[in-house]
Amino acid sequence: MLLLALIPVFMGSGLAIQTAINSRLGSVSGSSFLASMVSFVVGAIFLNILLILTGTSPLVSMTTITSNPWWIWLGGFLGVIGLTTNILLFPKLGSVQTAVLPIFGQIVMGQIIDQFGLFKSPISKFTIIKLVGLVLVAGGMLLATGAFMPKDKMAKKQHHLLPYQLLGIFAGVLMATQT
Repeated sequence: MLLLALIPVFMGSGLAIQTAINSRLGSVSGSSFLASMVSFVVGAIFLNILLILTGTSPLVSMTTITSNPWWIWLGGFLGVIGLTTNILLFPKLGSVQTAVLPIFGQIVMGQIIDQFGLFKSPISKFTIIKLVGLVLVAGGMLLATGAFMPKDKMAKKQHHLLPYQLLGIFAGVLMATQT
């Protein structure tokens, strides 16, 4: 079970590395959008190789397309928004805030999805224990983003970054609906 729990930790590490790399690609290419596109093209090539190696067809049948809800096709769109937003935020917020704020958004949206069974998900009702966990995560997010810093130059900088921080939380909400 411990090994299974480590997989998401390593995945999160990879996402932080991906954001830093893609942000650098955006700065050298002159476009965050181009960096995001390159990331998705490279990912698509890799996935096609995996499909070939596993003998899975890369094509989706028309029946699958027409007999399922429209919203199941939004994952890639939401992924593009989440990745591109991270690329745009990284130079403004740095690595920690660019990682922490979307994770907070994912946790909040994940709880909403669980509470109401959105997207045909299993229902897991909100409890007092989950509320305590959410409050602790919110406190951790505030500590990690420097919300309790002394009122000096960094605090002024922090106030200037609020729109970017809110955008980071919004990106996390979008990414939570993608998974």
